[in-house]
Amino acid sequence: MISLDVKFNGAAPWQATDTPASTQTAVDTLASESPAAVTGIKVSLSREGVAKAGGANQDIEQSGLPPTIQQTLKIIRELKKQLEEKMNELKALMANRQISDSQRQARASGLQAAIGALQGALATANASLAKAMKDSGLSVEQLGKVASLLGN
Repeated sequence: MISLDVKFNGAAPWQATDTPASTQTAVDTLASESPAAVTGIKVSLSREGVAKAGGANQDIEQSGLPPTIQQTLKIIRELKKQLEEKMNELKALMANRQISDSQRQARASGLQAAIGALQGALATANASLAKAMKDSGLSVEQLGKVASLLGN
């Protein structure tokens, strides 16, 4: 759930607590208002919202690792997520018997290309992480922390 509090010059605060789609409508409405009329915006997210909005990387941010390693870990995590999504799309496509074989093959080729690109990017990110770890001279404890964060 998202809670949105907005304060306008000379007006009572406006508040919306709704589903993401309704909140997006409220945000779109606010965007059409004069920017000078808005004096403050506060957004509060539920635990699920925080996870979806990037709180999923909070463990990386609180790890105490050097910033370059933190950033690389975040990139690797995002690439793994995207790769999993594309592979699931491909599985669903191959199971879909409502489209023709030629359509399925065409879409599958596109997904396979995207999967290949993501795998290449993941390999590059892993190599970058290995170099950053070597250059940073991490302690044994920090190396263990990196390994545990890669597993999440």
